[in-house]
Amino acid sequence: MYNATNNTLEVIRPGENSTRVIRCAQIYPDREQVHGVAIDGDSILVYVGPYNNPRPTHTRIYSFMSLSGGRRGSL
Repeated sequence: MYNATNNTLEVIRPGENSTRVIRCAQIYPDREQVHGVAIDGDSILVYVGPYNNPRPTHTRIYSFMSLSGGRRGSL
């Protein structure tokens, strides 16, 4: 789940019970909204787009291994 107030992502890796909190420095809550989050293996895909667009325009990719950073990908 994405928390816009703290700009963090709370995720649980498949097969685990503990919640991990990731700081989302690559997401700008004042001009972007999160449309969804998906987990694909070690990758955490966050679908984002501007508030004036009803669909996501790109993804931010985070990793359970590093729990950092974020890469940008296009849809």
